[in-house]
Amino acid sequence: DLNKFIEKLDELEKPFRVQITGGEPMIFPWMIECIQKIGKIGGKVELQTNFSLQVRELLDNTDPSYLEFILASYHPVERERVIPGGVKKFIDDFLYARNKGFTIMTWYVDDPGIGIEAFLANCKVLYDAGIVPVRKRYTGPENGGESGDAIVCPGLLCRAGYRYFIIWENFDITPCDHDRTLLGNLFTGYKL
Repeated sequence: DLNKFIEKLDELEKPFRVQITGGEPMIFPWMIECIQKIGKIGGKVELQTNFSLQVRELLDNTDPSYLEFILASYHPVERERVIPGGVKKFIDDFLYARNKGFTIMTWYVDDPGIGIEAFLANCKVLYDAGIVPVRKRYTGPENGGESGDAIVCPGLLCRAGYRYFIIWENFDITPCDHDRTLLGNLFTGYKL
């Protein structure tokens, strides 16, 4: 019951923060109303979304001050599969949100199956649009025994067919989780 939930939140000391994540929270038709009600009682929302559902409705009907930030996940392969022209729509919606005064950032979900060339090309599309992504480490299938990223263990090939290394959220590169010797940064220079 949304109203009971809001009543309980209203008992909290102000200001308070609610993180809404998923799965995809915007699949629920009442999510915009929930965000609005949280904002009206003095709360702030951190919204993590794939930014594909109810986007303009959210941006046109919500006070930007109600959202601490929007973290929009960018998974170009999946977006194009599900939404024809999905990458362009993502960029258009992202810039629309920024222009309306929302604090928005994007996670680039780095699917190891696409390989490094496609990863760099996809990042360039965002950079060319004025969007700086933060890399979200791929976690792989839950039952696949993968530890994250496009990696399995040192010396073995990853799913993309490359040797093991890690690109961290800030795009720094290290040999592995255990050896964090800085090899450089994907965009400012590195030596493998």
